[in-house]
Amino acid sequence: MTHWGPVVARNGDLTVIDCIHCGWAHLYPLPDEEKVKAFYENDGQYTDDSWFEKELKERRKGFWEAYYESQAKLLYTPHSTIIDWGCGAGFFLHWWRRGNKSLWARGVEPSKRAREFYPKIHPSPISCSAPIFSSEKNVPVFPQQNHRISLVLEHLVDPLGFMKMVGKRGESKVLIVVPNEITNPLQKKVGGNWWVQKHHINYFTPQGLRRLLWLAGFEVTYETATFPMELFILLLGADYRNNDELGRKCHEFRLKFERRLGRAAFALYHLLYQRFGWGRELVFVAEKGRQNNE
Repeated sequence: MTHWGPVVARNGDLTVIDCIHCGWAHLYPLPDEEKVKAFYENDGQYTDDSWFEKELKERRKGFWEAYYESQAKLLYTPHSTIIDWGCGAGFFLHWWRRGNKSLWARGVEPSKRAREFYPKIHPSPISCSAPIFSSEKNVPVFPQQNHRISLVLEHLVDPLGFMKMVGKRGESKVLIVVPNEITNPLQKKVGGNWWVQKHHINYFTPQGLRRLLWLAGFEVTYETATFPMELFILLLGADYRNNDELGRKCHEFRLKFERRLGRAAFALYHLLYQRFGWGRELVFVAEKGRQNNE
């Protein structure tokens, strides 16, 4: 397979091209797929349990309730099963299970550390297992499956192959969250290519994500975005890049904002995305279309 296209960003020795062959931007050259699999399956992104413990504290304060509720409303279909791909320690699954006890739900997560952390904090019957890279062999297929694919596609060497695999699992609705890159107006105003990282392989614009889903046989039915984090830098001078302590404060402000405003916060994000293209991450809903790209 030949990947080619104009260079859209460089950061150190990393190069991102707007690939004509694929239809979305990605690192060039692409990393070795086996090395990527090994990185995530060997807990490369989680050196200890601190990330899970931080999110557990945030959940106990109710910070994630509004965020999870907004996604659940987009994803819910009566009598459907739920698969949360790249579920981490299973926080969304646990939240989902509380309000939808009759619906089967399962998480798929490559990190052994994350899978082992899950039962320590959630004594519930939800299964949270199976490496994402061998997922089609480990996750049962049901007639109606809905899929949450949050912050996953940017890490995969072959996101199209993954989405085609999801589409083969029968009638389905997918909720996808990926970073909003390259054409994000606020990102452009901040400047620099700080957003190019070696573990982010793909860099999606709205057009690029639509292209990927179309090729995989899905029809996009809804588009929105998340909190426009770059406003902290542009309006307040709070440059959280390479500043973990400030980044945590900005992150917590956003969560408190969503907890206080509830549904109104996500209505505002939708308006800002539709009018200006703002939002740190893209949130797309798509359903299995009539195309057959197998």
